[in-house]
Amino acid sequence: MKIKELQKKLREKGIDAALLYNMETNEENPNMRYLANYKGYGFLIVPAKKRPFLVAPLMDIEYLLKSGMKFYLMKKNFMEKIKKKLRNPRKIGVEARNFSIFALKKFRKHFKAKFIDVSELIEELRITKTKEEIKIIKEASGITNGIINRCIGNFGKFRTEKDVERFLKIECIKNNVEPSFNIIVASGISPATPHHIPSNKPLRRGFCVIDFGIRYKGYCTDVTRTVFIGSPSEKEKRMYSLVLSVQEKAIEKIKIGMNYSELDDFAKKEFGKYAKRFIHSLGHGLGIEVHESSMLYDKNQKIENGMYFTIEPGLYFPLRFGIRIEDDIFIHRGKVIDLTTVSKQLVCIKPKNF
Repeated sequence: MKIKELQKKLREKGIDAALLYNMETNEENPNMRYLANYKGYGFLIVPAKKRPFLVAPLMDIEYLLKSGMKFYLMKKNFMEKIKKKLRNPRKIGVEARNFSIFALKKFRKHFKAKFIDVSELIEELRITKTKEEIKIIKEASGITNGIINRCIGNFGKFRTEKDVERFLKIECIKNNVEPSFNIIVASGISPATPHHIPSNKPLRRGFCVIDFGIRYKGYCTDVTRTVFIGSPSEKEKRMYSLVLSVQEKAIEKIKIGMNYSELDDFAKKEFGKYAKRFIHSLGHGLGIEVHESSMLYDKNQKIENGMYFTIEPGLYFPLRFGIRIEDDIFIHRGKVIDLTTVSKQLVCIKPKNF
C-alpha cells in the first residue's frame, strides 16, 4: 500500500533495492502482504528507482494475479533474473528479523553488495493507516463487536471454556473471518495467567476473561472483556471497577504527540499499590499483525494521527483471579476514537452447570 513511500526512503538512505522473501508455503510474510498484497511463497523486489516486482512459483499464480503486481515465475535461474533486473546493486535492504543466515549466504554468492536491515523503515510505514486501511479496520471492529456481544448474551448456555471458544470460532465462520490469534477464555483462577489456553473443565466461579479478535481482509482486531460467573463480592466489584477506571482514564489521557510510554506510566500510577499486579504493557499496535509497531519496545514512540492500537490494563493475582479490559483505539484528525462498543459494565452470569 505504501510501496512508493518505501522507495523514497530507500533513495534517501542510498539503498539500491529492498529484497523481501517468504519460504514458508503455509504462512505469509506480513510485509510482503502489506507492500504488495501478496501472501504466497517467493520474493518481492523493490528497486529504489524502478518498478517493483514479484518472483514466485506457478503454484501461487492465483496470489500473483490478485496482487496486481508485475511478476516473474520462479525458474531454475530466477536468482540470475533478479540480479539482471537490479544491475549489480551496491546496497540491498533486507528484513533482518526475517532473513536467515542460510539465505544471506545464498544471496552473497550472487550479489557483491552490502546487506542493510530495513525492518524499521517498513515498520514506520505501517504505524499510520491509509484511508483504505481505516475503512477495513472499522468494518472489522463492527464484526468483532457483534460477535462478542452475542457471546456474552449466550454465556449462560456454556458449560466449559471450550464451549465459549467454540462459539466464537463458529461465529467467525458465519462472518467469513478467522480469529486473529489463539482465543483466550479463562475462568476461576485461570485469568491470573494472561495467555491461558481454554480447557474442557467446567466454568468456575469468579472472573472470566474473554480475549478475542478477528482477521478481516488482512487486518486484525483484539478485544478483551471480563465477565463474572456467579455473584461477586464487594471486593471483587471494587477490583473490577479499578481496572475499568484505569482503562477509561488512560483513553481520556491520549493526546497527539505524547509518548505511548507516558500512558503506560500513567496506568501504573493509577493502580497505586496494585501496580505490581499489572504485569504487561498497556497496549500494542494493531494492523496486519495483531502485535504491530514499536509501541511495545520503543519508549519514545509518539502517538500520531492514523495510529491504531489497544489500551488493555489488567490485574493478575496468581492462583486467585485476573481481570483485563481491552479496547481498540484509532486516532483520526486529532480525535481519539474507541472502536470497541461492547459494554464494559460488569456482567454477572450463572451458567447451566451452576
